[in-house]
Amino acid sequence: MIYILGNQFFKSAMKIDEVVPEVVSEAINKTLYIYENNYNCNSIPFQSGGYCSVIISHDKKLYHDFLNMYNISPGLAEFREIICEQEDCCWYQEYYQLSTEYGISVFFYEQKGVSV
Repeated sequence: MIYILGNQFFKSAMKIDEVVPEVVSEAINKTLYIYENNYNCNSIPFQSGGYCSVIISHDKKLYHDFLNMYNISPGLAEFREIICEQEDCCWYQEYYQLSTEYGISVFFYEQKGVSV
């Protein structure tokens, strides 16, 4: 499952907080805050600034298919950081700059011992 979040309203409506750890939810909030306050995404989501995608699946194919829609690969990420570690998985955030003022933040998890 992939959730596409253009602003806080979408995050609330999709109840993301129920399916991700609190630390991940806070990282999503920070990113959406940047989009909303710098690119007017609270009024006009997806048109400027960018959006967040949250991949709730350990299926590597889903992750790669999502990136392939934009002709990007994990090696093109501006940054990749671990948001939190749990017993069986790690949550990551990657950021892809698609154009001058448009980017995508991808939040996903990997099972420990398996990399995307």
